[in-house]
Amino acid sequence: MLLDVQTVRVKDYWNKPVVFYDTVITASSNATMRECAPAIALGQYLNIPYVPRRDRSIEKLFADERCSYVIVYGRDDKGLVTYRRQVSTAIVYHPGVSLIRVKALRDGHGDKVIRMAGIAHADEVLDCTAGAGSDTAVFSYQVGAAGRCVALESSPHVALMLTVGMPYYRSDVPAFDEALRKVVVRHGNYKEVLRRLPDDSFDVVYFDPMFDHAITEA
Repeated sequence: MLLDVQTVRVKDYWNKPVVFYDTVITASSNATMRECAPAIALGQYLNIPYVPRRDRSIEKLFADERCSYVIVYGRDDKGLVTYRRQVSTAIVYHPGVSLIRVKALRDGHGDKVIRMAGIAHADEVLDCTAGAGSDTAVFSYQVGAAGRCVALESSPHVALMLTVGMPYYRSDVPAFDEALRKVVVRHGNYKEVLRRLPDDSFDVVYFDPMFDHAITEA
């Protein structure tokens, strides 16, 4: 994926640039100097230090650079992949079941979350816990070109994943791809954002929260 780095603007809800702490960016293993150039440019644009790959594994990069996050600008269609220290799963965009849900909506079968949240065409929706963006994508499709969908995400690295992944993803449903491109991604904590928003800023405010601590009882 060839990114236009000028379009990768990761901002908070109030349009301030997001700071990426304890993070480095690099290129794919065995990348040529030409292939490294976009990673260098993106690092400069987002104020993330670029480090040469030098055929180092992700584990070796963590050890050498003493960081918590490694962002890899890939040569394949994944674009950016973010690795977290001591976490096996990487942060990379994929629509998951949202594409299946949108196809069901297109074919007139409805969607349980859409129905329960009461989201209609032309609504303005704030998804306070965007995460992987699955619900956000469906909301954006439902509200259409006349509506607006803002994805609020508390992790800057997940917000970066959505900012890059959604506009560049291509499926076999053009209306779904257009819905992804319409999503406005913002980094922030919903508690802070909601406190400062004027009344009636959105038609629907949606939560699907993660829990900070394990829940062992129903």
